[in-house]
Amino acid sequence: MADISDFHLDEDQDPVALILLPTGQSVALRWMDEDDNLTTDEAELRTIADKALDGLSAEKLEAIEEEVVRELTDSAFAEEEREIAEEDYRKLAGDMELIGIAVFTDGVVTLEFIAENNYPDLVIYVQLDDDYGVDDLMVE
Repeated sequence: MADISDFHLDEDQDPVALILLPTGQSVALRWMDEDDNLTTDEAELRTIADKALDGLSAEKLEAIEEEVVRELTDSAFAEEEREIAEEDYRKLAGDMELIGIAVFTDGVVTLEFIAENNYPDLVIYVQLDDDYGVDDLMVE
């Protein structure tokens, strides 16, 4: 069961909360619905989050972050003439911070990261597949 607290409606009347992750980190939790038919029933939303996040372990979160760091760094250096050094990966890894999770009513989970030094004023969105692997990666 997900450790969800501070459930409330934000200024747009969208349900939000805090979730304590298996890593011990607390981040924002948002619920989304593609059809804009999102319920505000707390019990129903908790059930959706529990089901969607049931297998998201600390190890999986760490593996996801490592994969994102690799993909973003490899992409950033794709046109460079020099080889990518481990330090290049470490710089981004040290800068990335998980700030939120969006759970869609259909079970899709998106992690939201920031990396202020490497991607200032941007958010890194990581959509997960059913096995909590990286399905899609977007920076905007």
